[in-house]
Amino acid sequence: MKAKWQIDYEEWKRQDISSLEVVYQWADGIYVKAGLEKDKAALLVIIGGLTNGRKVLLACESGYRESKESWSGVLRNLKMRGLSLAG
Repeated sequence: MKAKWQIDYEEWKRQDISSLEVVYQWADGIYVKAGLEKDKAALLVIIGGLTNGRKVLLACESGYRESKESWSGVLRNLKMRGLSLAG
C-alpha cells in the first residue's frame, strides 16, 4: 500500500498545473513530532485559491525546518510544473 501511495504522490508532484487560475496562495510549515529524527522536520504546504473560489493543494513536501533552501525547492518545483509565481 505504501509503494502505491508513493507512486501516486510522485505522479501528483509532476502534474502540470499551468491551467490553474491561482489568485491567492497560503503557505505554512507544519512541524511533525513523529519519527526519531533529532532535527525538526517540517511539512511544507502551499494551498492555492482559484478564481472560482475552490482551494487546491499545490505542494506538500518535507523539509528541514522552514529553511530558505527547503522553501526554495518547493517554489522551484511549482514553477517547473507551470504555476505563475508572479503577483
